[in-house]
Amino acid sequence: MTTIESGTSLESTAPLDASTPIITEGCYAVVRKVGGEHQRVVRLTTNSNVLVEKLRFEAESAIGHPFGLFEVIGKRLVPATVEDLRKRDGGDIEMAAVDADNIGLNGNENGEVIAPSALDAETRQELTEEQISAMKQEGGRGNDVVSKLVSGSASFGSRTSFAKSKYIRRKTKKHSDRVLILKPTIRLLCEAYLRKDYDRAGCLRIDQLSLIIHQGAVHMGRKVLVFDQVLGLITAATTERLAGAGACIHLHRGTVAQSIPCFQSMEFSPEIISTFYPVRIDSILNGFKQPADEGTEKEKMETEETENDVDEPSAQPVHQWRKHDAEWYAVAAQKKAERLQRESEGLAAIEQGLDTILIGSRSVDPCSLLDLLYDKLRPSGNVVVYSPTIQHCQRAQRWLRERGAIHMVLSDQMYRVQQVLPDRTHPLMSQMVVGGYVLAAIKVIGGSEKKE
Repeated sequence: MTTIESGTSLESTAPLDASTPIITEGCYAVVRKVGGEHQRVVRLTTNSNVLVEKLRFEAESAIGHPFGLFEVIGKRLVPATVEDLRKRDGGDIEMAAVDADNIGLNGNENGEVIAPSALDAETRQELTEEQISAMKQEGGRGNDVVSKLVSGSASFGSRTSFAKSKYIRRKTKKHSDRVLILKPTIRLLCEAYLRKDYDRAGCLRIDQLSLIIHQGAVHMGRKVLVFDQVLGLITAATTERLAGAGACIHLHRGTVAQSIPCFQSMEFSPEIISTFYPVRIDSILNGFKQPADEGTEKEKMETEETENDVDEPSAQPVHQWRKHDAEWYAVAAQKKAERLQRESEGLAAIEQGLDTILIGSRSVDPCSLLDLLYDKLRPSGNVVVYSPTIQHCQRAQRWLRERGAIHMVLSDQMYRVQQVLPDRTHPLMSQMVVGGYVLAAIKVIGGSEKKE
């Protein structure tokens, strides 16, 4: 049975209608090799190459095509459909259904199959690495390479049926020439960054991210304040859930919002992005008023543009397009005015009262944030704290209990991917089981509230 982990469905690459998003110059995409384990978040630009699990292709060849399934032929991408691949490969999208029974096997002069133990490592396979590379450079498809490897294996005929299937799967995974180029979603970004660097992602899994949004009662029309140290995952999920109605007030350190690649990769529409209000922590510490800016606008814009943690293999330097300083400073001044205006609107929204406070912390004590913001939370408002370390959540739990919060729940979810095979089911032997802790509470005003 063919199993695709991480929930990626090849059926979604069936013929698409006219409303399907098209890959454009400079857009973000999640690239995954079919049958592979890893996926990368990349920005597709001209004159750049993308490498995913030893499969390299030119990003320019994908521009102008719909997101979906592609074949790599001579480092160029060719759009493919599930129906065509099924007709050509006998129904197996992952090319694992190689007809091994009808492939000629090597043997001795009497036609007897040679046992693997009687062969040296070099004589078990006729094809060399140079021949395999030459086949790929000439445009050979992945299933053709696998068929050649099976027919050139002297030990293949002596294997059991299970060993044959495992051998074909292993070779297919290594030599697969099919990739999925998908439009970024919250789930795909969460999985990609968790595998890339789980520490920077705060060990935040997609199931716990869903729990945070649920416990925070995030929906259209809500005013939600977010402090995000998990690469912008909570910010992106909140903004998407608001769907253009409400306010996502992103509290950040420094002059501009940094280290939120997940939010930037989503490329929200202007309607959705209109609910995003970045607010500096300095403005909160200054009595919810905008402090004077420090440093030049040039430094701020360069910091903002270089903090994006997305792979851009051949991205050009940011300042190459700056032909004239006067033109650049005009753009910088406009960006500064827009940023300050958005911050002013965000501060006004905080003063009117918050519906939800979401904190995703790796190194900052949540209590220091609650000290500043809890008074701005309306009665019956939701507080959700996420951290990969339980000590942060425990301190926040004591802090909230002292102030009369109710319905406090501190949870830790167990998450395992199960592999379903014929006649057996078991967890994947190699998978990440990291995670964090979620604390949820509701603010009330009552006699149990601590008096200062």
